[in-house]
Amino acid sequence: MGVGGFETVIEKLENFPNLKLLTVKKPAVISTIVGPSRYTNVPREFPPDSLTLKDTSDIVVCARSVSTFPKKSGKRILDPICDCFYFKSFEARSVVCLVDGCSYGKKTKESSDSACFAFVEYLSEVQAKCKDLKTLSSYVIQAFQKAHEAVLLSIAKEESNNSQKNNNNNNNKDNNNNNNNNN
Repeated sequence: MGVGGFETVIEKLENFPNLKLLTVKKPAVISTIVGPSRYTNVPREFPPDSLTLKDTSDIVVCARSVSTFPKKSGKRILDPICDCFYFKSFEARSVVCLVDGCSYGKKTKESSDSACFAFVEYLSEVQAKCKDLKTLSSYVIQAFQKAHEAVLLSIAKEESNNSQKNNNNNNNKDNNNNNNNNN
C-alpha cells in the first residue's frame, strides 16, 4: 500500500474522468473568509474571522470554528482553537480549505494556519491552468505538498527562533558572569 496509501490515491487520480472545467482567464477574487479567532496568523489584509465581499448582495459562505474543550474560570482550557479555515471565491470557482489543528497551543496553531494558507494560495495561483478534472486533481496533490512544506517551514522557523533566544540568553549569562568576575 505504501506510505499512507499515497500510491493508491495516485492510481485513483489517474482513473479520474477527464471532465472539462469552466474556463477562467483572469480570476478575480469575489469574496474571502478566514478564521477562526484572533489567534489566526492570517495575512495582514485579512482581519481575524474576516469576511470580505466585493458584491455584498450575494453572500456565498459562512464559517465558524467552535471548541468543546471545557472552561475553567470562564476561560476555555487548551486555548487557542488550532483549526483554520480559508475560503476564496472567484467568478466561476471557489477554493476551500479546513485544517483540523490537532492538539493545542501556539505551535500547532501556526502549523495549521500555514498549511491552510499555503493550500488555498497555491490553488488560487494555478486555477487558470486547470482546464479539466485530471489537471485540477494533480494541482490539488501539489497543493497538499505546499501545505506540508509550509508546516515544515513553520516548525523550522520556530526552532530557529528558539535557538536564537537560547544563544541570546547564553550570551547574557556570559556577560553577567564576566561583569561579576571583573567586580
